[in-house]
Amino acid sequence: MTLKKAFIPILLTFALFACSKAPEGEFSADMVVSDEEQSITTKIYVVDSLYRMEQEQAGETIIIIVNERTGFTHALVPSRKEFLEISTTDPVSLMNDPFQGLKYTISIAESDSLGQDLISGYRCDGYLLKKDDDELMTYWMSPELNFPVKIINHTSNRLTLELKNIKKEKIDRTLFQIPEGYRKITKPGEQAIDVPSWSDKVETAPIKTPPFEIDLAIAEMVKVKVISGKALRVVGTGTIDAYAALTAVPFKDGLPTKDPGQSTMNLTKRRTAELIFEETPQEADVIAIRTRDGAAHVEVTHIDLPVGEKIPAGKEFRRKITPGKKFEVRFVSTSEGESSALLTFFKDGKELGNEIIGPESYRTLTFNRENAVEKKTYSPSGDEFVVKVTKGEVLVIFRPLE
Repeated sequence: MTLKKAFIPILLTFALFACSKAPEGEFSADMVVSDEEQSITTKIYVVDSLYRMEQEQAGETIIIIVNERTGFTHALVPSRKEFLEISTTDPVSLMNDPFQGLKYTISIAESDSLGQDLISGYRCDGYLLKKDDDELMTYWMSPELNFPVKIINHTSNRLTLELKNIKKEKIDRTLFQIPEGYRKITKPGEQAIDVPSWSDKVETAPIKTPPFEIDLAIAEMVKVKVISGKALRVVGTGTIDAYAALTAVPFKDGLPTKDPGQSTMNLTKRRTAELIFEETPQEADVIAIRTRDGAAHVEVTHIDLPVGEKIPAGKEFRRKITPGKKFEVRFVSTSEGESSALLTFFKDGKELGNEIIGPESYRTLTFNRENAVEKKTYSPSGDEFVVKVTKGEVLVIFRPLE
């Protein structure tokens, strides 16, 4: 697993953690999120009750702006000039903001003072949060910054967030503003997909069967049929010293299911890049591979994946797990209308409490259309993972991570 792919799941796991006081002060810092296997660094900017985090998801920059005074979170996607506005207490906000979910943990846990420590050059007050003798998390708050400088999640592979290279400096206020020309969306994933001018040529493009290698000149295209239980790895290498770009995008019923602009690799000056597609036949018919600019050498291989199980409303998906061992789950709505599912964990036959796994609102998935997808990574403390489908039908694809 690459860090790019792991980054968002790491932040999602921190959804139960945040500070309970509005920050006061002005500084920037490197935000380092790590576990026992990997680490990734992003930026954070803080001005009084405002803070801004910069994340990366599948190679795309996502900007999170939080105003604790107004109680709103804005998630910006610069490449599409779109933004989502939600409450700071909304489950979507909690899942993407490591500093908001802690309010929930603090509200249900007992707090033990650990005294003071020097962290990243700042004197911090340390606290251990516990529930029924179970250690949930430890965090260190800087009185000078009025902001948490370090957080450790004891229930998830000792996932750690730490602010480093903290600089008390004047921050440009425009960083916390939504740029002109951005379109407001009301739900994640509702943005329209651009249909490329070449989409009508996908039907007649030659079909190739992995594994294979091929050289493609500008505008040349091949396609690969989507097969159940197989992911597709597409590796492109530019073959010229000038600008080159390769697009690989899933198609269903003759239309792209992803924005081609977000599935394009920059191969300028003989660079190499790759994309991995986990779509099922339910979601896509083919993956179209086309050289947008220049020329490219393309290598395509299959990766074995679990086939998955379709779970109707009123039924459950259950899988035994090893505490602390990461696993990944991909959820695909297979109903034409709305589908929903509740995720939970058991240990020794008993369901874990909300103080360990979070409130139901955080663990509920809702899909508003057929083929809508959610993908999550967990490093749990329980020994059984359960998906309870409450409406519609959901395809559950479970995969242990090495």
